[in-house]
Amino acid sequence: MSEVKDAGPKLANLVRSGDEQTAAIAVTDFVFQANDISNAYLVTTSEGDVMINTGFMDNAERTKRLLEPHRTGPLAFIILTQSHADHYGGVPDFVEEGTQVVGGPGFNEALGDMMRLQPFFGPRSGKLWGPR
Repeated sequence: MSEVKDAGPKLANLVRSGDEQTAAIAVTDFVFQANDISNAYLVTTSEGDVMINTGFMDNAERTKRLLEPHRTGPLAFIILTQSHADHYGGVPDFVEEGTQVVGGPGFNEALGDMMRLQPFFGPRSGKLWGPR
């Protein structure tokens, strides 16, 4: 007979795969990864730490907890690669006094577009990603 599979949407299994992560992944001696719907990366430098994306807002506490042991200085920069909430959602939890938040060209315009589309995308995203 057939195996019983998780009844949730297949995409949910992919995007929730980091939920059980208990420690950051050391990509190199100075780059650390927290798995999330969109992964977040901490890069440590002698000039201050750098975050590349901050992950989804619902997972910001977990992401921060995973990366905290690897921090080596003040958070100098948060680099956002795109204007989707799974990339910038954790910014309020990570930003410190003096942190510069950097988005690419057109980031603010794209963010405005995403916010206007949120009533359409929000409910559909919940169905795709499945309940927690």
